[in-house]
Amino acid sequence: MAGTSAAPTEQDWLRLVGGVPSRDALADRWSTTLTSHHLRWSVGTHPGSGGAAQPVWVDLAQPSLGGDGTHAAIVGWGPDTLGVVETLLISLAAWHSPGRLRFVVAGCPVGLAAKLPHLVADDLEPVHRRPEALVDLLRRELRHREEELRRTHCRDIHAHRERAAQVGGAALPDLLIVLADLDVLTDAYPLVAEVVEVVAGSGRSLGMHLVVSTEAPSSASSQAWRRLAHQIEVLLLGPDSTGWTLSADIPSSPADPATTGTGRVWIAHRPKGHQSTSVQVFPEPKSGHTRDLCRVISAPLEATGGVAGAGQEERIWAEAGDWGCGDGPYLIVQNGLYHDGVLLESPSTIASLPLRDRSDRQEIDAALAVVGFCADWEQPVEATEYGIAFAVSAV
Repeated sequence: MAGTSAAPTEQDWLRLVGGVPSRDALADRWSTTLTSHHLRWSVGTHPGSGGAAQPVWVDLAQPSLGGDGTHAAIVGWGPDTLGVVETLLISLAAWHSPGRLRFVVAGCPVGLAAKLPHLVADDLEPVHRRPEALVDLLRRELRHREEELRRTHCRDIHAHRERAAQVGGAALPDLLIVLADLDVLTDAYPLVAEVVEVVAGSGRSLGMHLVVSTEAPSSASSQAWRRLAHQIEVLLLGPDSTGWTLSADIPSSPADPATTGTGRVWIAHRPKGHQSTSVQVFPEPKSGHTRDLCRVISAPLEATGGVAGAGQEERIWAEAGDWGCGDGPYLIVQNGLYHDGVLLESPSTIASLPLRDRSDRQEIDAALAVVGFCADWEQPVEATEYGIAFAVSAV
């Protein structure tokens, strides 16, 4: 691990997230976190006792469940912001399957994380040109989750996850929503600000987490930031965040002037008040080892959480239909292990995507492409109670 005089390295970060696992090891990892409420993110390092650098972790679970907070903000990190976002996504994907956690990223590229099967949408980078796409996606997701909790008589996503573990079937995955330059986006498009505020308020029960970023402390004057301030529980304050004034409890000079590239992690909810820890963030991941890690995560069998054994057959399929939730059609991609045509266990949900028209094959093809699959329309298309089901394969 890097010492106090050296910035943390990509290799330090890789060691913390467990290196590059085998396919079987990744499936084992994912199985151990499937029912866990915790979402731990390796942010960087800080000087520990004896001079050795210690890792800094943020857990995006609710404080009532032992986490640090559901919603986070990345403020004043300049060009380091992209690295922070990438390490966030890859860190979480390395320990949580797409059936446990999904990502929506708007307003910034995601580098090596672009092929992760957890991404519901990463093509929202030109969101300033089509903000309605983001608004539509989030509104559909809100409705879908609210109706699913009502249908299953669950008070929140945590109860829904526990119910799925007891009775079988797929649980709703948490949804991590990363929005870059939130102040610019929401001030220009009030509809985005409105739906983001709804997500911030309802996200704790629905399993929707916001990670928002801004480059300049002047965004404190943004109406969107002021409306969200009381909902943000974790702040990652960078060297350029001096002057951030949304809360009197937040340090006015978060950076350590003696060390370039340092900031602070500020956590609002602790039993004895807020906690503030100095941090040097990890660099943007670019190495061949990180590429290998992303390749293992993105492999089709790992995206489904299992490897077929002797005499078993793996099948991946999708179903486009109306699920009785009152919020329009959805496309669900699932995987299962079969033996002599019999499903061995409850199928795993790989992706869940909103549709406008469940019978529009071009729209279905486009949605599948987002999560790295394509439809095999030459195979039989089966009519179901909800819509149509068909075979798919990895691109």
